[in-house]
Formats: sequence, structure tokens, C-alpha cells
Amino acid sequence: MRNLAFAVLTGLALLGSGYNAEAGKYKFEGKAGGDVFKATIADVSVDSKDNICAIQQNGTLVILDAKTGQPAEIKTGMINPSAVSYDGEGNIYVLATSTKLEDFTYQGRKVKRAVPTGVACSVFTPDGRKLRSFDLNGVKSAKTAKLAGGKLLVADMENRKIMVCDPASGNVTAKIGNNLRLCCGIFNFTVGLDKNSIVVSNLGAFQVERYNLSGSKLGDFGQRGRQLNEFHGCCNPVSAAALPDGSYITAEKDPTRIKIYDKTGKSAELIDGVEELVKGCSSIPMAVDSKGNIYLAANKSGPQPLTGPVSSKYYIVKCVKAQ
Repeated sequence: MRNLAFAVLTGLALLGSGYNAEAGKYKFEGKAGGDVFKATIADVSVDSKDNICAIQQNGTLVILDAKTGQPAEIKTGMINPSAVSYDGEGNIYVLATSTKLEDFTYQGRKVKRAVPTGVACSVFTPDGRKLRSFDLNGVKSAKTAKLAGGKLLVADMENRKIMVCDPASGNVTAKIGNNLRLCCGIFNFTVGLDKNSIVVSNLGAFQVERYNLSGSKLGDFGQRGRQLNEFHGCCNPVSAAALPDGSYITAEKDPTRIKIYDKTGKSAELIDGVEELVKGCSSIPMAVDSKGNIYLAANKSGPQPLTGPVSSKYYIVKCVKAQ
């Protein structure tokens, strides 16, 4: 039924006013890294040489070589890692959110929940050597993190802002986003083409928004609806990024729709061949390399079989510009 609903929705969208066959001309190429991923992929990043780095929730980094596609692993030993980014020298910043259990009442019952209390960051060389660790002062959670303009930016779900931090001291120097409508525990952003701006998925507002590193809003696009150039569901897009030609890539969940928007953000093209990447209301981590190749993390688990291998699937989808 879900596939049928997705097909009907896509068909209706193509008949609407938002379809633009010239918008992106991207295609699904395949899965990067094969079956190397063994746990949920929390975040992905790309370095200046187009190597792909993914942090899994089990604390293991997987680095995919840009030339060979071969994976390498780094055991970080970190608990509850949730974000990863590269600096200009190729060092890898891994952020982990600490939590504590608190009592609260839900539907008349007393239960416990994990409440974020702070974020620690560890820095590794590409070959796995740990350089240093530090705490981010004033940051309570990390959903996504990026290094840009000599600053460490962290999507803090608890503070509901992007916290701009000094990567040397860990102190917060600025905050971005006054009216972000976040939901489902999802908070994603990417660095803009100029390296001095960010592209934010304001999923509760059904918009993609751009900010400079001082916090000033540069523009936005998107609205809720069922047309292809609109964002569907309870809250979307869950991730977005700028592409080298000035267009944009967005990812929607439930059902998955990966789209290329033109420079104006008004016309969109669906990338065919990308299957459901997540189950239900979940994030889809995204990264784009210097050539415009798109990498999307898939995290989905089905019912476990009584015999044979488990049906959990964790992998990275690669989409490329069609020739």
C-alpha cells in the first residue's frame, strides 16, 4: 500500500505546476561502502579530497576512500556519538551527546526518559590517532555538526538553535535560528557553497532556509503541499544541501522523496530509483562532495527473521549527475 501511495503521490506531483525536467538531471548510482555498516548511521561528512566519513551509533567511524571506494574503520570508543565533520586539514571531529534518566508522567504512567545534558567532542586524524577531546560549553545536544569559517557549528535540539562554537575552547560565540520549527527529534543543516553560510532544514515550517555565520537570514524556499515542488507529510524536508551548480538537494521521509530544486527553489525534479531510506519519522543524513555527488544515509530495520541473517539495513546511497 505504501508503494502504491507513493506512486500516486508522485504521479499527482508530476502533473502539478512544480515539475522541471531541467532542474537537476540526477540519477541513483548505487550503494557506497557495501555491507560495511553494522549500526545506525548518525551523520555523514565529506573532506576536501571527497572522502566520505560516517559515524555509527556504536561509536565506529567508517571512511570511504574517494578513489577506491574501500572502507576503513576507526573505533572511537565514544558513547552515543551523533555528529561528525572534517576540518580543513582532514581531521575528523566526532560529537557525542551525554544523557541522564529523568522521571516524567506519560498518559498517567510514570516512566523514565533520557534527557540530553551536554556534548563532548573528540578529534581524530584520518588514520585513527586521537588528537584531543573537549566539552562544548552551553551545548546540550548535537544532531549535526559542521566546521565552517574556522567555527564549529552544532545543531542543538535542546536549545533549538545552531550553536556557533570556538573549536579551540569549546565556548559558544553565537547562535543561529530564532524561529526554527523543529519536530520528531530531527535537526539537520549543511555548509553552503561559499563555506561562510549554512543551509538549514526547517522541517516544521516546510522550508529550506539559508543563514550566514553571523545568524542573518539570507533566503528560504518551500511550503507544505502535495505538489512535487512542495514538501509533504507531517514535517519535511529532513535534510537539504546546496549543489556546486547552485541548485539544491532535499530529502523527505515517509515516504522518501529525494529532489533537486533549481536555483530559485521553485521548480523540482525527483531522483528516480531511490527506495525508502528510513522507516517512519526519521532523519536522513546527507553530504555532497566537490563534484556534486550526493550521499544519503539509509537506516531501516524490518522484523527480525527466526532463521538466517537479520533484516536490518544500514548503508549509504550515492546519486550522481546524469550524463
